[in-house]
Amino acid sequence: MQGAGSHRPVTVRGGRREPAEPGTPYVDGFVIAVPKDMIDEYEKIARDAAAVWREYGALSVFEC
Repeated sequence: MQGAGSHRPVTVRGGRREPAEPGTPYVDGFVIAVPKDMIDEYEKIARDAAAVWREYGALSVFEC
């Protein structure tokens, strides 16, 4: 079995798909255009969202 969009095989254990290589990190990201006059509001929302993501298991959150 292969992961979506990937050539790396995955193993299925207990109905959950996991990478075949142990320790392979999962990375999720997105890009949003933020108008310059809204940067302060965006940064507050991003901090609040990061706290929620960490509460639900994110190990780290990066803003670029």
